Amino acid sequence: MFYLYSKSGDETSALAILEDLISLRDNPDRGYAPAFLIAYIDEGLGRTGDALDWLEQAMEDRDGWLIYLNTYPRFESLRGEPRFKDILQRLQLPESSITQSMSLAKTHEPRFAVLFAEQVISIEFG
Repeated sequence: MFYLYSKSGDETSALAILEDLISLRDNPDRGYAPAFLIAYIDEGLGRTGDALDWLEQAMEDRDGWLIYLNTYPRFESLRGEPRFKDILQRLQLPESSITQSMSLAKTHEPRFAVLFAEQVISIEFG
Protein backbone atom coordinates (compact mmCIF):
# COMPACT_ATOMS: atom_id res chain seq x y z
CA MET A 1 0.00 0.00 0.00
CA PHE A 2 2.78 2.43 0.94
CA TYR A 3 4.47 1.91 -2.43
CA LEU A 4 1.22 2.71 -4.23
CA TYR A 5 0.86 5.87 -2.17
CA SER A 6 4.38 6.95 -2.99
CA LYS A 7 4.18 6.18 -6.72
CA SER A 8 0.66 7.63 -7.13
CA GLY A 9 1.72 10.99 -5.74
CA ASP A 10 -0.04 10.62 -2.38
CA GLU A 11 3.11 11.72 -0.62
CA THR A 12 1.28 12.64 2.59
CA SER A 13 0.02 9.08 3.15
CA ALA A 14 3.35 7.54 2.14
CA LEU A 15 5.23 9.84 4.52
CA ALA A 16 2.83 9.00 7.37
CA ILE A 17 3.53 5.28 6.90
CA LEU A 18 7.24 5.98 6.59
CA GLU A 19 7.23 7.93 9.87
CA ASP A 20 5.38 5.07 11.60
CA LEU A 21 7.92 2.55 10.35
CA ILE A 22 10.86 4.68 11.47
CA SER A 23 9.18 5.09 14.86
CA LEU A 24 9.03 1.29 15.15
CA ARG A 25 12.80 1.21 14.70
CA ASP A 26 13.13 3.80 17.47
CA ASN A 27 10.77 1.82 19.76
CA PRO A 28 11.49 -1.89 19.16
CA ASP A 29 9.04 -2.93 21.88
CA ARG A 30 6.22 -1.79 19.51
CA GLY A 31 7.36 -3.94 16.59
CA TYR A 32 9.99 -4.22 13.89
CA ALA A 33 10.43 -2.41 10.60
CA PRO A 34 13.17 -3.70 8.28
CA ALA A 35 15.49 -1.05 6.87
CA PHE A 36 15.02 -2.70 3.45
CA LEU A 37 11.30 -1.86 3.61
CA ILE A 38 12.00 1.76 4.56
CA ALA A 39 14.45 2.01 1.63
CA TYR A 40 11.69 0.66 -0.61
CA ILE A 41 9.34 3.48 0.42
CA ASP A 42 12.03 6.16 0.09
CA GLU A 43 12.82 4.93 -3.42
CA GLY A 44 9.11 5.19 -4.29
CA LEU A 45 9.12 8.79 -3.06
CA GLY A 46 12.17 9.57 -5.21
CA ARG A 47 14.36 10.09 -2.14
CA THR A 48 17.46 8.42 -3.53
CA GLY A 49 19.88 9.45 -0.78
CA ASP A 50 17.54 8.30 1.98
CA ALA A 51 16.85 5.00 0.18
CA LEU A 52 20.59 4.35 -0.09
CA ASP A 53 21.08 5.27 3.58
CA TRP A 54 18.45 2.69 4.55
CA LEU A 55 20.02 0.05 2.30
CA GLU A 56 23.29 0.71 4.15
CA GLN A 57 21.39 0.20 7.41
CA ALA A 58 19.90 -3.01 6.02
CA MET A 59 23.45 -4.24 5.49
CA GLU A 60 24.32 -3.45 9.10
CA ASP A 61 21.13 -5.24 10.18
CA ARG A 62 22.07 -8.21 7.95
CA ASP A 63 18.64 -8.07 6.35
CA GLY A 64 17.95 -11.29 4.43
CA TRP A 65 16.07 -9.46 1.67
CA LEU A 66 19.34 -7.95 0.46
CA ILE A 67 20.15 -11.15 -1.45
CA TYR A 68 17.56 -10.02 -4.03
CA LEU A 69 18.86 -6.46 -4.30
CA ASN A 70 20.56 -6.86 -7.68
CA THR A 71 17.38 -8.12 -9.38
CA TYR A 72 14.61 -6.57 -7.29
CA PRO A 73 12.57 -4.45 -9.74
CA ARG A 74 11.58 -1.76 -7.24
CA PHE A 75 15.19 -0.59 -6.95
CA GLU A 76 15.73 -0.28 -10.70
CA SER A 77 15.94 3.52 -10.42
CA LEU A 78 18.96 3.24 -8.10
CA ARG A 79 21.09 1.01 -10.35
CA GLY A 80 23.06 3.90 -11.84
CA GLU A 81 24.00 5.29 -8.43
CA PRO A 82 27.64 4.72 -7.38
CA ARG A 83 26.55 4.00 -3.79
CA PHE A 84 24.12 1.34 -5.00
CA LYS A 85 26.89 -0.28 -7.05
CA ASP A 86 29.15 -0.15 -3.99
CA ILE A 87 26.49 -1.87 -1.86
CA LEU A 88 26.14 -4.61 -4.48
CA GLN A 89 29.91 -5.06 -4.54
CA ARG A 90 30.11 -5.31 -0.73
CA LEU A 91 27.31 -7.87 -0.81
CA GLN A 92 29.26 -9.71 -3.52
CA LEU A 93 26.26 -9.53 -5.85
CA PRO A 94 26.75 -9.01 -9.58
CA GLU A 95 25.45 -5.84 -11.15
CA SER A 96 22.40 -6.75 -13.15
CA SER A 97 18.90 -5.51 -13.67
CA ILE A 98 15.49 -7.02 -14.09
CA THR A 99 15.75 -6.11 -17.79
CA GLN A 100 18.99 -8.09 -18.11
CA SER A 101 17.47 -10.99 -16.18
CA MET A 102 14.47 -11.06 -18.51
CA SER A 103 16.68 -10.94 -21.62
CA LEU A 104 18.56 -14.01 -20.38
CA ALA A 105 15.29 -15.89 -20.31
CA LYS A 106 14.92 -15.31 -24.06
CA THR A 107 18.17 -17.09 -24.94
CA HIS A 108 18.30 -20.78 -25.82
CA GLU A 109 20.88 -21.55 -23.18
CA PRO A 110 19.69 -23.36 -20.06
CA ARG A 111 18.89 -20.86 -17.31
CA PHE A 112 16.92 -20.78 -14.11
CA ALA A 113 14.20 -18.42 -12.98
CA VAL A 114 13.70 -16.83 -9.60
CA LEU A 115 10.22 -15.85 -8.45
CA PHE A 116 9.90 -12.83 -6.19
CA ALA A 117 7.40 -12.48 -3.37
CA GLU A 118 6.51 -9.10 -1.96
CA GLN A 119 7.38 -8.64 1.67
CA VAL A 120 4.15 -8.58 3.68
CA ILE A 121 4.15 -6.69 6.91
CA SER A 122 1.24 -6.02 9.23
CA ILE A 123 1.35 -2.73 11.09
CA GLU A 124 -1.10 -1.59 13.72
CA PHE A 125 -1.51 2.15 13.93
CA GLY A 126 -2.73 3.93 16.99
